[in-house]
Amino acid sequence: MLSEYSQGLAEDSHGPLVIASVSDDDDDEKAPTMALWKDGPRQIQTSITVTRVGNIDTMNETVEARLLIDVYWLPSAAELESKESAWDAAANFQLVNATEVKLQEMVKEPYLKKTPDGTVWHARLDLDAVYKQQFELHAFPFDCQDLMLRVEMGNVNDMIYTAPDQDVVLSVELDLCPLTGWAWVGAALNFTSTDPKLSKQNNAYAQFVISLKLARVWRPYLWRVGFFVFMTMFSSVFVYAMDAVEEAADRLAFAFTLLLTSVAFQFTVHGTLPQVSYLTLLEMYILASVLQIFLVALWCAVVKGLYISPIGSNEAEDYLLADGVIFLIHLALLIGFHAAFVVYCRHERGRQLKKLFVTDHNKAPKANLRVKRQSRVAGGGTDVTYSTNEMSEAATVSRSSLGYVQLLEASQGVTVAPHRNSVPIAY
Repeated sequence: MLSEYSQGLAEDSHGPLVIASVSDDDDDEKAPTMALWKDGPRQIQTSITVTRVGNIDTMNETVEARLLIDVYWLPSAAELESKESAWDAAANFQLVNATEVKLQEMVKEPYLKKTPDGTVWHARLDLDAVYKQQFELHAFPFDCQDLMLRVEMGNVNDMIYTAPDQDVVLSVELDLCPLTGWAWVGAALNFTSTDPKLSKQNNAYAQFVISLKLARVWRPYLWRVGFFVFMTMFSSVFVYAMDAVEEAADRLAFAFTLLLTSVAFQFTVHGTLPQVSYLTLLEMYILASVLQIFLVALWCAVVKGLYISPIGSNEAEDYLLADGVIFLIHLALLIGFHAAFVVYCRHERGRQLKKLFVTDHNKAPKANLRVKRQSRVAGGGTDVTYSTNEMSEAATVSRSSLGYVQLLEASQGVTVAPHRNSVPIAY
């Protein structure tokens, strides 16, 4: 009978394995069968630990991360005899979106590991790099980000990544990943392949993609920028304390001082963001402040202009009455605008978190993130469906001659569980 480990590698394969029977002449009892690789794509099992995440640079759209990867693959009969692996583990882990590779070394050379289920090759790699990202900042500073770490190897006709037959396939060491300005939400691991249409030779290459799901901590931006813009906007109503006719020059000077203050905040925020072709939520709030202060200054100029013009009334009392009405309208609009803005910000934060398959980032786990294999809930044959939770779409796992895709999601309360182990090895 095939062991659980061997069956995991052999399942749904197209001829890559041969089952060999190992016997002992001195023992009448037949030894357990063992799976060996024969031909077809090598199934490379990876157990991944994220040991460090840091220096998340919104301006340059980069993140630094360090990965410790345990790699397992079945030996062939010839490899068992020669004790040398024909598959080069060190050369088949390419960091696709890395802009700088700080460390890429084999900390444990390939060796034959004996397990109760048989013998497998085992190696361990240490990868430390800076990865280029594409931040989506429409909701800044209430945004959430999926930070992608892409690792690629050879043609899927020769090798494919798979998840090992163990409960945990990805571990994020939160104690070693202190983040400034971000809160952990979850993680995901996607075993996939590239689109053959993107290759000049029409080849597909095996990939696994680690997705680190983070929510930006928005409170510092609220107090450092938002609070002062809020005070500037409400300070604009102080112009109505000055006489609309006799103190028009002072009203205009006060309004333009507030206007310059808001513009200074706009430049401050813009200097912390990458060059994007759209306005962020915080920038739109500052622009709203600039616009309403400009309208106040315009009103002050109109009142004085009508008073001194031949077409306007010469009675100052008429302008004082109109100024009082405008003051009440202005104050009501300010209160209504901020009430609506708070509601919109809460909605936008919830939408961003829902995109990451959680409802509240305050429930982020305090220990390590663990991405687990999901139970099969539907499908058969070439299509198998695994479900994460009610917020995530079911991921279809398709196996074919060109490889297959496995999607394993992690989110709080469903597939994230605390643990304290560094590298979860189940063999």
